[in-house]
Amino acid sequence: MQEFLQTVSLFLSEDPALRLLQGVLLLLGVVDLFLLFFTLRDVLLRYESFWAQTAALLLVACAPVVGFFLYLLFRPSRTLWDHELRTLVEALKQGEQGRRKRDDAKTSS
Repeated sequence: MQEFLQTVSLFLSEDPALRLLQGVLLLLGVVDLFLLFFTLRDVLLRYESFWAQTAALLLVACAPVVGFFLYLLFRPSRTLWDHELRTLVEALKQGEQGRRKRDDAKTSS
């Protein structure tokens, strides 16, 4: 463990101001990676188009915080699974309505 800490300390500056700057940059890098991975996961759930997925990832990668908020603003409100489920429910409702109309027509004649 001691060797690891010595190796890490070689990368850190002796000046406290530069060390703080290095820490802030490291934190920003970690946040950027988090936003990129979150966007990747969300893009795969919401878009079928490869080009839309690529554009969203490039937006977040090139402008990390601003691009992420822009992505959240323009992303589809539903996932692909939600859209498919809603389509199936609507088809079932239409089928049920058609069956009721046929049953009503049979009983009235």
